[in-house]
Amino acid sequence: MRAFEVVETTIREIGLALASRTLSAVELVELYVDRIQAYDKDGPCLNSVITISATAADEAARLDRRLRSGGPVGPLHGVPVMLKDQVDSVGMPTTLGSVLFKDYSPRRDAFAVARLKRAGAIVLGK
Repeated sequence: MRAFEVVETTIREIGLALASRTLSAVELVELYVDRIQAYDKDGPCLNSVITISATAADEAARLDRRLRSGGPVGPLHGVPVMLKDQVDSVGMPTTLGSVLFKDYSPRRDAFAVARLKRAGAIVLGK
């Protein structure tokens, strides 16, 4: 069996891999973080990712436990998503790309973020 490849994969393929347990949400988060590190930080230094969520791996582990226990899962269960920095997400700074807002931490999720989370998505970063 070959390793799961995140390049050009679809949400459907991710969902099937998670449901069949050939891939865990924790492994998927690690794959994406490694890719961000390789291309955005260590490699060409794209600087397209401002921050990685400090809680993404914990959220992935929680979602993996829910799937294993047969608990309810949403249509985006375990799927990592990246947000524009203008979108509020609790636990992550919303800087609007400016040093003036570097310490702004929203108290609630934007409507779209709340919907993504309810659907089971994992906010990986901005």
